[in-house]
Formats: sequence, structure tokens, C-alpha cells
Amino acid sequence: MNVHTVPERAQSAWIKNMIKNMNDPALLLCQNEQNIHSIIDFNSAFEALCQQDKEVFQEKTFEQLFLSTARQYTLNKTQNYWYTTPTNQTLRIQANFIPLDYSDQPSTEQPAVFLVLLRDITQSLHSEHHANLLQYLRSALPKGSLKQSVLQFLNHIANTGNYTHTSLWWGARDQKSVTAFRCLGQTGPTSKALLDREEELLLHFSAHRSEPFFTQDNTHSLYALPLEVADEVRGVLFLATSPPLPSVHFEGYTRTLGQMLGVKIERKYLHQELLDVLHHSPDAMCVSQKGGYLNQCNPAMHSLIGSTLNEIQDLVTLIHPEDRPLFKKCLRTLDSHAPQELECRCFNAEGKVLYVKWKMTLAPAHERVYHLVQDITQKHSLSERLDLVYDLSRIGSWEMDLNTHTIFWSKITREIHEIEDPSFTPKLENGVAFYHPEDRNTIQAAVQCCIDSGQTWDLQLRIITAKG
Repeated sequence: MNVHTVPERAQSAWIKNMIKNMNDPALLLCQNEQNIHSIIDFNSAFEALCQQDKEVFQEKTFEQLFLSTARQYTLNKTQNYWYTTPTNQTLRIQANFIPLDYSDQPSTEQPAVFLVLLRDITQSLHSEHHANLLQYLRSALPKGSLKQSVLQFLNHIANTGNYTHTSLWWGARDQKSVTAFRCLGQTGPTSKALLDREEELLLHFSAHRSEPFFTQDNTHSLYALPLEVADEVRGVLFLATSPPLPSVHFEGYTRTLGQMLGVKIERKYLHQELLDVLHHSPDAMCVSQKGGYLNQCNPAMHSLIGSTLNEIQDLVTLIHPEDRPLFKKCLRTLDSHAPQELECRCFNAEGKVLYVKWKMTLAPAHERVYHLVQDITQKHSLSERLDLVYDLSRIGSWEMDLNTHTIFWSKITREIHEIEDPSFTPKLENGVAFYHPEDRNTIQAAVQCCIDSGQTWDLQLRIITAKG
């Protein structure tokens, strides 16, 4: 028997009866000079928990039966241990140490004998940890850049799961690059062998799209969880412990959790790409809510308006009062299948009126509107001057957008055709219909040649006005 001389107080009949009558697993330990704890006595609940014969407890110490992550006895406090049953089932055991010291004089030394109360917390611990992880992911990743968010997440699970090393590898959509994020524990630098093993498993996941994987050696336990997006593995989460712990320590990290985490990181990754495009684009761009509240502005937008994001806040305040109803309607009726364009007047920071062309696209997932903003003030001023010249010289003009096939007639062109109906919408077909029947083929051929090759024309043709 691996015990030294048992103190008489530990052999008291009332102590033995107390342990025997307890419903929870309990045992009596005796500590020697080497800080080794021999088992003196135990109850039937302890036998049922350990699933072993009585003779085993007489041959082994407490340290041989239970594996502690802390490796240190804490007086009068609970401490968690690992226990492996004869059937290789791993349990998480919570132990509460109660010193038995009957001395009249207080002692500064650790007691030689103490009572230990045990509780199997395996299932409750896994359920609680898994629920906390799901809740953490449902509330979205922390704010900040992709790197900041992932490192905060890794630090969170490292602290809550007592992992000595956590890392996350994430691949680009074109599969040409992989980004690694690592959060090291407080046990010192991670071994090169562990990092090499991560890279080996990463290739395994890329090739075989496998389920979560667990491996361990004499120094580490390593768990790899694939992160999926639309049934495609886009990354891998690695969790490591040192000293090694059994696979049950990682059971909260299921494939469902990997899929949820994969989607969260993909959204964060896309958001980061959007911010990069916004920041580096030479065109003025911004992101707003459907109501007009401004979320993001790029430097080109700041330069155009002359105001910062905090100074603007609401896009509608930039719009000329006479154009605001149309701008609000455009935002309100915007949907993901029909991007809209709008030309209106805006104010810059100095109060100057700008003519601006907006191209709006709705992202339905977040109800956000992406704006491409173009300053057309100079073009609009030139158009106004041309209109003035045309009015004075009685020269009409018309334009056709080759992408949308929409037709624009100037005021003088409408007057030449004697169009009085303000709701009349010119089209290529009804425009050609105004020409004399003998001249229609000529104008149609000229227009088509211009569309195909850019060839100009100068023709004198007859038209029949709306009044005949």
C-alpha cells in the first residue's frame, strides 16, 4: 500500500461512517512529504464513479488516478481533474478538498489528512461551454478589422477552454493564399513540431474535406476543426493543450459550430475586402442604411464633399431640399434586383451646389446601400451652356444611351416636332416614325452605321410633325 503512517485522527470511526453514508463520491487522502496523496478510505459512490475494484485504490495514489491540468493542490477550493475509466471513457471531475486538522494551535503547514468530495461535471461542462460558444458566435465577431476580430475570438476560447495554443487558418476564395492567425498561451512559445503538424493537417483538410481531427503525443494534444462555407472548407481552427488532454476536452467544437464560425468569418472577410476597395478606390464611394444613415465613406467621398463621416452622418442632409423627396423615394424603393441611378444637386462643406450622379445598389443581407458617386457639375454646366446656344440658334439635339436604349430630346427638338404632350417619351421607333416614309430607311441606316462603327452623318431629310 502506497501510504505512510496514517494519523490516528484519520482512523476515527465517525469519519469513516461519515464517508460511508455520503451519497456523493468521497474519499479520505493522506499526504506525505513528497506531496503525494495516498487513498485511506472511500465510499461506494466513489467505486461506482471510478468503475474499478477496491484493490486498485490500495495500489494507486490520487495523482495516479486523476490527471490535473493545474498540477497543484489548492486548499479549501475546487479543482478540476481528468479521469479515464477502464473502458477508456474520459470524465471531467470536480474535486473539493477539505482539510481535517484537529489541532488547537493554528498550523501554517498543509494538513496531512483531508476529505475530498468529487462530482462528475463532464456533461454539464461540455453543454455550458458549447452553449457559450454558440451565443458568442450568434452575437457576431467582435468589432474591428478581420485580424483584430479573429485574434479576440482566439483569445476568448483560449481563456474559456484553458488551451495553451489556438490558431485559425483562413483561405482566400481563389485558393491562392492562406492567412494564419495565432494566439499563444501563457506557457511560452509554441513548439515548431506543433506548427509543422498544423500545416500538415491543413493540407489534409484542403484535399479531403474531412471531419474534425484529434491527435496527441507526449507533449501536446491537437484538435483541428474545419470551417465551412457553403459545404466548402475555407479554413481550419486549431486548439492545443500542453500537457496533453483527452479528446473529450474538445467535444464542444462540433461541425455545426465550425460551419457557423466559417460563415461569420467569411462575412467579416468580405467586409474587410469592401473596406479595402472603399479606401483605395479613386471614385467617391459610401455605404448607408436604406434610411440614409451613413456607415462608411472613402477618402474620395470626403474630398468631394469636404466633410468627414462624423460631420455628415445622414446622406439626405447633403441633398438639395428640392431634390430630397426624389432621393428618399429612390432609397425607399431600391431592391437588390434593380440598382438605380439618380442625378441630383448636393451641397459641399462650403455650401456650393454640386450636380452629382448616384449609382445605388442594395445588399439585402444587411439592408445596406452601396453608393458610387460621380461629380457631373462640369458636364452639367456645359450642357446648360449648350442648351442656351441651341435655344438662341433654334438647333435641336437628341441623345441615345446604347446600354439602356433610352432617348433624350432637347426642348428645341420637341418644339420642332410640335410635341405638346409633356408625358411623351421619345423612343427610337417613334422618333423614326416622324420622318417621311421615303426617308425612313435612310435615317435608320445612318443610325445603325453610327452604332456599329461610330460613323457620323449629315443629312437633309423630311419630317412630319405631330400636328401633321
